[in-house]
Amino acid sequence: MDADRIAFEALSEKVAGLDSTAAILLAATLDADARYRKYLGSTVTGRLDPVVQLKPLESAIKVQETQIEMVNLAILECALRAPIDGRVAEIFRQDGEVAAAGEPLLSIVDPRSTRLLAYVPERGISDLHLGDKVRVRRISDPARSFTCYVAGLGASVEPLPQRLSPADAAPGWGLAVTIPLSGSHAAIPGESFEISF
Repeated sequence: MDADRIAFEALSEKVAGLDSTAAILLAATLDADARYRKYLGSTVTGRLDPVVQLKPLESAIKVQETQIEMVNLAILECALRAPIDGRVAEIFRQDGEVAAAGEPLLSIVDPRSTRLLAYVPERGISDLHLGDKVRVRRISDPARSFTCYVAGLGASVEPLPQRLSPADAAPGWGLAVTIPLSGSHAAIPGESFEISF
């Protein structure tokens, strides 16, 4: 009986301890539930509207976008743009070299030339007129020829290009003549032709 009484008392103490813990947990739960209901039922004060909070950030983003646009414009001002489409034939200045304003940096050629530049010696320019027929033959294909017309005359007599003057002769003079080519007769830049007026 004594042993049973001792075990019973120990068990009663344990149950009382658990009851006390359960009461504490229940009180904490009820308090948390009350605070949660109070939070839901009340208007939160002291907090800014999210839209108002984002305004300074939106302004900062606009400032950054404006700065990016200004940098892009500065880059565009530094970019070199060719007046025509074509391929680079020769580069006169390398990276890091200094060039004066207006000095050529490279030469560009159209991969398919649509006009010829011919030179008429001084002795023959008096009989030359716009619209005159000319017979054209490629040096690379002398068996075939075709007809073109004079479309432009130079403003003045000028020295002939070195390519047209023999190496041992004094440089000659002539008048530049422009002759358009049709699409089927387009030339490779620098290609030589024989022209008969």
